Amino acid sequence: MLTPRIRRRGERGQVLIMALAFIAFFGLMTTAVLQFADTVELQQAQSQATTTLHANAEGGMLLAARAAQARGSCAVGSAATVTMTNTDTAAYATTACNPGSTANLLADQCAVCILGQAGNTQPLTVNGSLTAQGPIAVDGSVTPNGGTITSTVLSSSGPPGFIGCSPNCGQNPSPATDFTPATSGLTAPASPDDVDFPGVTAPANCPNTYTGTAGGSIPPGCYSSITVDCSTAPNGVCSYAMGQGTFVLEGPFSIGSASGGDTSVSVAAPNSVLLAFVEYQGNAGSLLIRSDGSLNLDGGPLSGEDDVALYVDPSDTFGPLDALRVAGGSLSVSGTVDAPAASVNVFGGSDTAPRGTLEIGPAALDPDSGRLIVGSLTVGQFGTVTVTAAPPNPGYCWVYQDNVTVTTGAGTVAGQVAVESDCSREASVGIISINYGS
Repeated sequence: MLTPRIRRRGERGQVLIMALAFIAFFGLMTTAVLQFADTVELQQAQSQATTTLHANAEGGMLLAARAAQARGSCAVGSAATVTMTNTDTAAYATTACNPGSTANLLADQCAVCILGQAGNTQPLTVNGSLTAQGPIAVDGSVTPNGGTITSTVLSSSGPPGFIGCSPNCGQNPSPATDFTPATSGLTAPASPDDVDFPGVTAPANCPNTYTGTAGGSIPPGCYSSITVDCSTAPNGVCSYAMGQGTFVLEGPFSIGSASGGDTSVSVAAPNSVLLAFVEYQGNAGSLLIRSDGSLNLDGGPLSGEDDVALYVDPSDTFGPLDALRVAGGSLSVSGTVDAPAASVNVFGGSDTAPRGTLEIGPAALDPDSGRLIVGSLTVGQFGTVTVTAAPPNPGYCWVYQDNVTVTTGAGTVAGQVAVESDCSREASVGIISINYGS
């Protein structure tokens, strides 16, 4: 965030008093913003010439501040002009949107956290779409595959959010990846500092297996494998329910049939669960959801599991396989997905075949959950990833840097102002830097 400062030739204290008086007088910036004589009366501590000069610049300053409050998000190139009945004009033009030192703080409170893996300098590849309510942070660069990556602050239809990469997001040759907003470089890798990994470890051995072909109930426990489909169910449609508790997988959890077709396999956890994938003697837990399958962990995390509903042990080694694969099916999680070293792949077969979807949102009992923390993420051409997390705490601020000008019968004066808007999720505005120019 920019350091608050007041800059001008002469007495800084007098300028601050004058500026505060001007702001207090005009309040919400009515059409009287350039009622010049009233401003001068409020600033008798200054010489008339200095007061006149500064009042003009402050007219443009308050126009910029008011525009920031009304618009919310910051966009370089934004500009506006207002003309008074006496033909005086005030104008502003936004020259920079700078999160400043807040960038790494935002990255540490990321909604989507791509933490990278050894030797993987571009851990994020998006050919489909990645949308997050909250900051997106990547420890590495992004492979430009023509997809869309969007971050917002308060809602999917709200103002742009924050996308940052350490050290930067790389080049964007054609076909370029579409970033909204533009990316920022991070001076340090992202580190989600407010998430404590559960650190689940498997027992000495998990001999249990579960195989279902027509629906049923899956009890919590430790499994070497779970395989479910609807191959013997009427019309190829069936559902499974996961009981409340911890599910530890030392091997594959496979949902759906390889043939796909018109079958439909639904696996749901209406109660709180922790689904944990761990490694045991070279065998690693993994998840595969085929095009006819779905997994809904909508009951939220178990109490005491650090808001995590799906966990992949960071010590797991998967070789060429992805720890989590959504291959045309769907995965929905209420709570945080904590897979800090795992690779995640979400994709679909074609434009007409089922599209792979991953949806993550906060749990009902914990609004601060609902994050995606992975080692690498690949979103295929027909894949969609949507993450809805709480905005960063203590808040998110837009910092505008604006050039302001005011033209009156006495001529044109110019200055610069830095405006801070929408801090801590409140529709407020503050002026944090004034340069009155010459």
